[in-house]
Amino acid sequence: MTSETGLRPRQVVAIYETRWLIEVLFKELRQDLGLADYQMIAEEGVLHHLHVCCLAHLLLTHRSLDALGAKAKEGHDRVTLPPMSTRNSGVSGTP
Repeated sequence: MTSETGLRPRQVVAIYETRWLIEVLFKELRQDLGLADYQMIAEEGVLHHLHVCCLAHLLLTHRSLDALGAKAKEGHDRVTLPPMSTRNSGVSGTP
């Protein structure tokens, strides 16, 4: 539902698809990377914690995309990004 009556149905769907990706990002940050586990009150500390969580998400996603690129080059028809809870496998060791 939307109050934007001038939008076409396809535009509304595109906006909600983008919004959904943002919701999934914050769910992964909270659930898998500890975004909600900060124990500081200072705004600067909370902001630093947010940045660290986002950087961890970026690193894990980047490494997963690298692995998927290698899999795609092998000829797999369809490759999907694994859930965040399994993206950390192989980060500390060799891919």
